Amino acid sequence: MNLNNLNTISNPLISLAAMCLARLEAGEPNTEVIPKERANTAPKNYRGLENQQLTESQMVDLMGLTRGRVRDLYREYKGDCAKMLSLHGNTKTVFSRQTKFKDKDGTQMCSREISRKYKIIQDRVTYIFDKCNFDHIAAFAMLEKLEGREL
Repeated sequence: MNLNNLNTISNPLISLAAMCLARLEAGEPNTEVIPKERANTAPKNYRGLENQQLTESQMVDLMGLTRGRVRDLYREYKGDCAKMLSLHGNTKTVFSRQTKFKDKDGTQMCSREISRKYKIIQDRVTYIFDKCNFDHIAAFAMLEKLEGREL
């Protein structure tokens, strides 16, 4: 029930509940569960480093990635497990800090650490090192000259 413009109670023009009940009595809609057809996918043929057959769990452990990522890579490389392992596999190599900046004594530092240690603007440190082709001795000589003090 609702109120019209004259503030009098009027019956609604349509009743959705009544329409739904009428459809159910007539046998509509079809309420049977329709099973989804699964795509016919062949089982994945994971191969290890020595070309031995692996399960998906073993491949996940070998690569050190998540199961979903291993599946995506398998699809991306069209089943080429050797390429997957060489490009995305779990490696034992430890990468050092990839920085071209060095302190006065030659130890590797990032430009942010150098700027904080010597109280110089980071953009200036980056610019000077780039201008000196990342030769730390020449860069520090130029920085001392620009700053007017010994660093």
